[in-house]
Amino acid sequence: MSDTIKKWHEMQKENVSNELFSPEERREHDILELIALAVKADKIAQVSIRAEEVQKEYKGASLLLGLQIACDEFGLI
Repeated sequence: MSDTIKKWHEMQKENVSNELFSPEERREHDILELIALAVKADKIAQVSIRAEEVQKEYKGASLLLGLQIACDEFGLI
């Protein structure tokens, strides 16, 4: 099986599992996943500080958005 087909099958499995979760559960899962990435990269302190800055910068921004931007800036995602 080609890599493209394998990737497609993996994405289908992810989509099915995402449908089983409520939006709140998905959000919590995404937050924990980003935190785990930061911990593994030993950048949790920097990511936390940057996520907080993003939340202040964009008033009302969620923790998830702050973590996504911070992790992206540090090249974790």
